[in-house]
Amino acid sequence: MEQRIREGRVPIVHPGGERAARVAQAAFPDLTVREVTRVRECEYEITIKNLGAPLQDSIYSSNPVILRVRESKFPYKALANFRLNQVDPAKRLKTTNGEVSFTWRVPRNLMPLDKDLTFMVDPDRKIAERNERNNALAKHIVCRGKGSAPSPVKGSRKPPVKRLLLPGGKR
Repeated sequence: MEQRIREGRVPIVHPGGERAARVAQAAFPDLTVREVTRVRECEYEITIKNLGAPLQDSIYSSNPVILRVRESKFPYKALANFRLNQVDPAKRLKTTNGEVSFTWRVPRNLMPLDKDLTFMVDPDRKIAERNERNNALAKHIVCRGKGSAPSPVKGSRKPPVKRLLLPGGKR
């Protein structure tokens, strides 16, 4: 008896039936962005978790883009890319329920930032996963940037500009 179990876009077909199909499906990793937490102004901790089978050494060898940060409105405009060996040098995602956390600092060229961003694991689909539908997490990110001036208070006046006179009476 042939049983199809559909996860994401890839159907898994197994001639051994439903139970065998579930066992085969469990042999795939399942990466997800568990959370994105603000640490301090313009710094966010990103946690990636593997809910499925361990990642294979061959995946670490190929070093694919494991996380992409993009604007939610513009899905094809990447703001940041992180490679697997950069994010997980200790290979914690090689275990079931393994997770890795790292800090992302909003680059200066994106400041000030006040937008909905999407954090997506395996954006190029280089890793066959048990569930491709749990790869993205959207989060509203606010970063005013260091040294950015606060908004002027309503009704406040600009200080008067003082003019300097150069020797000889020239301005």
